Amino acid sequence: IAKLNPGISVGMDTKQEENTNIVTVYPNPANSEFTVGIPATSTDIRIYNSLGQNIVQTKIAGETKERFSLTESGIYFVCATTAKGIITKKVVVY
Repeated sequence: IAKLNPGISVGMDTKQEENTNIVTVYPNPANSEFTVGIPATSTDIRIYNSLGQNIVQTKIAGETKERFSLTESGIYFVCATTAKGIITKKVVVY
């Protein structure tokens, strides 16, 4: 982590990096279909397009893998809200 000024950090610390590994998105890039893997007990999933529009919203209970299918090519952001916080992953659909 690089400190620019007191209280301002750039980069990821180890704890933040561990939290992002809780949620998996594969394959990435994807040909319209991809899977989100979540080992948490209860998770809200939201998928946003590159314009910030909410494309998908669902709640997943328990450890699971959920398959999603998007028809338009582009860059999407998978946001998972777990007990450890909000985790965002980028996925490219071609």
